[in-house]
Amino acid sequence: MDNKKAISKYLYFAIIWGLITSAVTLIPSNEIPYSKFISIYDLDNIIHAIIFLIFCFFLFLGFQESNLKININPYLLAFAISVIYGFILELIQITIPKRGFEYLDVISNTVGSFFGLGFGYLFKRIKNG
Repeated sequence: MDNKKAISKYLYFAIIWGLITSAVTLIPSNEIPYSKFISIYDLDNIIHAIIFLIFCFFLFLGFQESNLKININPYLLAFAISVIYGFILELIQITIPKRGFEYLDVISNTVGSFFGLGFGYLFKRIKNG
């Protein structure tokens, strides 16, 4: 018997993570909390990569463990959705005061998505033995 669920819990995690990502990345920059000890701006590209690593990781596992009738490789599907979503968020930021489209953010999102697939692959290998 196939133990795949119609929609995996990981896909729900990806959706929730995507919504949180939208909320956080679409905040006007003057409303982002400032700390004199650590500057979020200095870590911006690393934060973007980590956010999209997690998003793509959950997407990949969600597609792997779901019983959805999708005839696309789950690696390709998760990566494409993650990268396109990041690009769309960057485009939306053009309309937000004190925000804007940044190519380095798109690159960081893409790199994070790629590593998310890698972690998803490793997680799947370890889980399945």
